[in-house]
Amino acid sequence: MGSYFDTEPLFTNREIAVAFWAVAFSAYALSLQTVRESLVGLLKLATKWKILVPFILLVAYVIAIVWSLQNIGFWNPTFLKETVIWFAFSGLALAFSFVPRNLEEGVLKRILLDNIRIIVLLEFIVQEYNFSLPVELVVVPFIAIVAALDVIAKADQQYAKVAKFTTGLQVIFGLLVLSFAIVQAFNDFHQFASIDTFKRITLIPILSISLTPYIYVLLILTNYELLFLRLTMNSQLEPEVARYAKWRLLRHLRLRPKKIRQFIQAHALELMRIRSRADLDNLVMRGQ
Repeated sequence: MGSYFDTEPLFTNREIAVAFWAVAFSAYALSLQTVRESLVGLLKLATKWKILVPFILLVAYVIAIVWSLQNIGFWNPTFLKETVIWFAFSGLALAFSFVPRNLEEGVLKRILLDNIRIIVLLEFIVQEYNFSLPVELVVVPFIAIVAALDVIAKADQQYAKVAKFTTGLQVIFGLLVLSFAIVQAFNDFHQFASIDTFKRITLIPILSISLTPYIYVLLILTNYELLFLRLTMNSQLEPEVARYAKWRLLRHLRLRPKKIRQFIQAHALELMRIRSRADLDNLVMRGQ
C-alpha cells in the first residue's frame, strides 16, 4: 500500500469508501417518500434569511481567512480538499454550535481545547495512512454499524452487556487502525517529517481557531435579538421608549454575549413590563 505522500492522490482510500457508502445510503434514503418530504422541508428552512445570511457571511469569512493564509505562504491550492471537508463537516457545526449555549466556557478556550491536543496529530496519521480500497469498503460500514449499535445499547440499561462489548470492540479496532497508521508513518518518516506535512496537520486547528471572531459576533447578534424580542412582546411599549430601551441596553451590556444572556435570564419578564424610560433605567441599575 502506498502512502499519501508517495502518490498524492486527490482522495484517500478511506474518503473514497466513505463517499461510496454515503452515496449508496443517500440513494436508498431518497427512494423513501417520507425522507424526500422531510428533505424538502429542510431545504425550505435553510432558505430562511436568518439561516441563509449567516451561512453566506460564514462562507465569505472563511474565504477571507484562506486568502490571508495563502498570502503569508501557509495555504496553497493542494489544501483545497482538506479545507472544503473541514468546512462541510466541522466548520459549519463549530460556527453555530455556541449559539444555544450559556457560554459558561469561553469560545476561544473551548476551540483551543478541542484542537490543540495530541489527538489532532493521531487523527491526521490515521486519516492519511489507511488500508487498501477493498479493505476500507468493508471497514467503513463495519465501524459505522458498531458505533450505531453502541449508541443504541447505551441508551437502555438492559443492553449494558452489549454496550460493553461494542465499546470494547471500538477500542480494540481503533487501536489496531492507529497502530497500522503509525507504523506506516514511521516507515515513510522522511516524507512525513516535512514542512508540508506540518502545514497539513496544523491547517484544521488554525481554521477552527480563526472562526473565533465570527462566532463571537454571531453570539452578540443572536443574544441581542433574543433580548430585543422581549421588548417587542411588550404590546404597551411606545416606539420611542422601545428605541431608547435598545440604545440603553446596548450601552449597558456592550459587546459581552455572556452578560447579555445573563441579563435576559434574570429580567425576561421585567422587560415585557416596561412602560417608560424610568422603568428601563431602574431595571438597568438593578442589573449592574
